[in-house]
Amino acid sequence: MKNILLASLLVASPAAFAASFDCQKASTEIEHKICDNERLSKLDEQLSSTYSIALKANPGDADTLKTVQRQWINMRGKLTDDKALELAYLIQINGLKGLGGSASTAVVNETPKPVQKQPEVQEKTDTKQAKNGNGLTLESFRAKYIEVDGEYYSTTSLPRGSSFLFTCASRMADDQVNVWKKHAAKEGKIDLFFELENRIHTALLNANFQKLNSDLTKTGICDLITAVP
Repeated sequence: MKNILLASLLVASPAAFAASFDCQKASTEIEHKICDNERLSKLDEQLSSTYSIALKANPGDADTLKTVQRQWINMRGKLTDDKALELAYLIQINGLKGLGGSASTAVVNETPKPVQKQPEVQEKTDTKQAKNGNGLTLESFRAKYIEVDGEYYSTTSLPRGSSFLFTCASRMADDQVNVWKKHAAKEGKIDLFFELENRIHTALLNANFQKLNSDLTKTGICDLITAVP
């Protein structure tokens, strides 16, 4: 994707909305659809910005992020329904937001800990850290709930409802958990990752399920996800 600042310097077509790329050079059906839809155009801009932030925050994972983004773009090209496209953008943006600050936040929030600090005090610290918004760390999943964009998701209880949406949300969580695993390995916290793996998957599954269930017209993307064995 081209930088939004570069695109803004060019004269846009009066019939097209702004996007993260030059709509005058749109060549594919999906690019034209984005340019002709104000909501999708804004989401495309937001995704481009969020992706750039994630790259800067996680330079060690740049190759992985680029691969994930390319795979997402390929998947996006197979969607034809506007609602499914909107959901695909929202899920990708949410995933990148959580990833974008995970590594950097772990460093920023790391403060010297007194040797005499008791375990129960540490547990309270972990619980508080889990409520600091999108700046999640592995330790955040020790709490019973995590907070993302003002919403709280359980790390221990699975959602109830449509088995179709559950499967879709779980598949999404599988990919997100793999990203957390790569971060844990790079930070030397792989043991902690395996200790919390189930909690991480449960929390992410709950977040995905709620987003899908909030508007059933946006679940077209699940047809693609669940079609893969």
